[in-house]
Amino acid sequence: MPYRTDKRIIVEMERLFDIYEREVQERRKDGCLEQPTINTYLSHARDFIRWCKGEFIPGARKLQKKTRP
Repeated sequence: MPYRTDKRIIVEMERLFDIYEREVQERRKDGCLEQPTINTYLSHARDFIRWCKGEFIPGARKLQKKTRP
């Protein structure tokens, strides 16, 4: 699956994700966020970047289960 945007934008998104991840982890240290919430925040952001890169299809696992005989 091809990229949905320019590679330079993906590189910038990945750079920003690294900053976001550090900030989210700081909120854990501050006691503002718990690990399950952090996991959700990071996995959704990571999946969005993967979708932009053509590496992720929302609902793909359930779709595969529905199409199996």
